[in-house]
Amino acid sequence: MIAKNFRLNRNQVNYLSRKGNPFNSRLFVGKYIENNENFSRFCVIISRKISLEAVTRNRLRRQIYESIRTSEISRSAKYHLDIMIVPKKSITTKSFSEIYEEIETLPIKIINQNGPSKNQ
Repeated sequence: MIAKNFRLNRNQVNYLSRKGNPFNSRLFVGKYIENNENFSRFCVIISRKISLEAVTRNRLRRQIYESIRTSEISRSAKYHLDIMIVPKKSITTKSFSEIYEEIETLPIKIINQNGPSKNQ
């Protein structure tokens, strides 16, 4: 699990879902918005459509948070984003290394796909 200051609370997630800019990658969809912090903050939302088994959903959530924790995006000060990550159904067949690689390149894909956010 990532540290609490790198996670979004419920109010921030609601704001992000309303005002955020959408992004799409191979394994994830979601929304992002620039923040005023010196680091990025994250939330992972996994619906029952991914898997009916809570064990599978929780394992995926832990793998995604661990990928975020060990990747460059949680340690880098060059990204100032609030990111809501929603995995696609195809993630259930992927290994941890594939999830990690996708998380590692996520901010670059977000910025290249949409450009910087104007909302705040």
